[in-house]
Amino acid sequence: MIVAAPHVLTPGGLVADATVAVSGGRIVDATGPPDVVLPEGVLAPGLIDLQVNGCFGIDFAADDDWSEAVRRLPETGVTAFLPTLITAPLADLVAGLRRMPDSLPGARVLGMHIEGPFLAEARRGAHDASLFCDPTPERIDA
Repeated sequence: MIVAAPHVLTPGGLVADATVAVSGGRIVDATGPPDVVLPEGVLAPGLIDLQVNGCFGIDFAADDDWSEAVRRLPETGVTAFLPTLITAPLADLVAGLRRMPDSLPGARVLGMHIEGPFLAEARRGAHDASLFCDPTPERIDA
């Protein structure tokens, strides 16, 4: 498929009135007549967000249904991401990990980003130190 856009972001910068050929999910060329012409905007590579606690009213630590967030993240340019769970009681983090969907249409879930509970109190930042615990084999297995 060849896509034309008013602007295309390339490693060399922004190019006006360019085309991009995609095959197998990869950019393979930037020439030829377009199959799709975007009337406005900038065609750019998808962004990967490594820390998304939630979005569009969905809290990944608390909500069971992530489908709207996954579906709508591409609106922001994010095509892949790591849902993030903030430091919480270990049982809540385990439950949050189990809520991670196998696959949903939209942005690709790459895995999970877990903050705590195995953090050093001296470097806790905004995390609640009362939720910290030592990483025992049993806790790691959970």
